[in-house]
Amino acid sequence: MITSLRPYRGLAATIVLFLVAFCAFAQGYPAKPIRIVVPFVAGGSMDRLARIFQTHMLESWSQPIVVDNRPGGGTVIGTELVFNAPPDGHTLLMIANSAAINVTLRPKLPYDLLKDFVPISLVARTPHLLVVPASLNVNRLEELVALAQAQPGRLNYASIGPGSVQHLSGEMFKTLAGIDIVHVPYAGTAPAVIAMLAGEVSMMFANAADVQQHVKAGRIRALAVASDWRQSGLEDIPTFAESGFSGFESSTWYGVIAPNGTPPATVSRLNAEVLRILHLPKVRETLEGEGMQTLGTTPDSFRTFLAGEVDKYGRVVRAAKLKVD
Repeated sequence: MITSLRPYRGLAATIVLFLVAFCAFAQGYPAKPIRIVVPFVAGGSMDRLARIFQTHMLESWSQPIVVDNRPGGGTVIGTELVFNAPPDGHTLLMIANSAAINVTLRPKLPYDLLKDFVPISLVARTPHLLVVPASLNVNRLEELVALAQAQPGRLNYASIGPGSVQHLSGEMFKTLAGIDIVHVPYAGTAPAVIAMLAGEVSMMFANAADVQQHVKAGRIRALAVASDWRQSGLEDIPTFAESGFSGFESSTWYGVIAPNGTPPATVSRLNAEVLRILHLPKVRETLEGEGMQTLGTTPDSFRTFLAGEVDKYGRVVRAAKLKVD
């Protein structure tokens, strides 16, 4: 009996040595500065999230945490930078809906979102408000739909750029409501909101955080929130379902990923750190004050979520025949 166990002793020793090395690697991380790449310009919601992580990660780790804004190419420039980085957990990428949209919208991507990256955690989301300028004579969602149906092709909607989640939300709304409205892309959130304030566009799906102050001041009118709950701080605005248009959800979500091949121990440690930060009362209060819902998930559930988002937006892109050169 003793002799028969000898072959397994070598295997057991190998496993022990592997676990020791595995734990030692995890304990040695991070070994150098951590870079959080944000594929958008500074000042936006994603950038603010990254800087919250930057601040609170320093509480746990002695290494510097650097936020690196790399806008351009519809987030492709920043994403490709992380794709080409060493898979050691020292280069992370903040992503949003655009990462999933690009899979179908930009078929010649130099990377595969679902194969070339490892999810860390879904972080937060902010529901979209369907807003109209104060000068437009509608007060309810059904009134806007009736107006659009009576004037096919006359009303338009703003987005923060071709292929953005706001663009695709407008396309989904066109299908849901059976209306013909014209897409007007702008180069970012600020010019789109300015156009809304000036009455240059008829409507827009906007992050609550970006227009909440204007709604409260009466400069923009919010007709409905595209989620299954009423927005904190704007509880008087009904949901789409409450307005007679069930099954419509539109929000901007944010998450963290790393290059594929990042060691599992590092992924687990990063996930635990993200969850720790998201559960800090001060962080939750800050994000909720900006209209965000804090999330925090396991890497596996974030992977499943990403696959579902790629499929959802892929159907919208194909149905609307959208293209980005």
